[in-house]
Amino acid sequence: MQDESPNGASRRILCILSILFSLIVFSACEKPAETENPSVYRKDGITFTHPGNWRVTEDVEEDGYRYLILETPGDALFMVQVYDEDEAYDLDSFVESYSDQVKTEAPFGTAEASSRSPIERLIDGELRTGIYERFSLRLVGIRVPQIVEYYRIESGGRVFFLISFVSDEDLEMVSPGFDQIFGSFAIEKRDENEDGPEPARTPLKRTTEHKRKHERN
Repeated sequence: MQDESPNGASRRILCILSILFSLIVFSACEKPAETENPSVYRKDGITFTHPGNWRVTEDVEEDGYRYLILETPGDALFMVQVYDEDEAYDLDSFVESYSDQVKTEAPFGTAEASSRSPIERLIDGELRTGIYERFSLRLVGIRVPQIVEYYRIESGGRVFFLISFVSDEDLEMVSPGFDQIFGSFAIEKRDENEDGPEPARTPLKRTTEHKRKHERN
């Protein structure tokens, strides 16, 4: 079921976008991804390897929703958003909502028309089909082309959206880092009995056998 209320997924996407826009405007110069000096991030069922000069700046969970933001030295981002399965958009709807809000909520400029196409990557042991989007932000009269990739993964009753965001001019420096993250990204599989252990049958069996033995005697 899609959550289209103002307090649902759309509001959460907007919160992420406000962080994104502030990074684009106030960011430092981009630097090449240090993939040969990697770091491993592992927390609450998510694991991935990322360039040593990138850092996780947000990993927040509340009310069944989680978002993680990994920043480069410049303005590129890798993001993970996690929803309960019954509250998550399908991929097309998620991208449409995300892209529409980029175009309408950009506080320092305007967003121009986008183009989208399918893309495939090996993520968490499977070949995943995502969406590759190109659009432009016009900031203070300067046109800044952007490239975004989106992927949707279902696992253990949850939906994981993976998003990479980079300006066209920084793609060559950042792309190896995204390749490293997507290629190493893994989700810990939830145990089917995670909600609680099965009833202990063995003690009951021993008790029954002991009772029968006592009756025979």
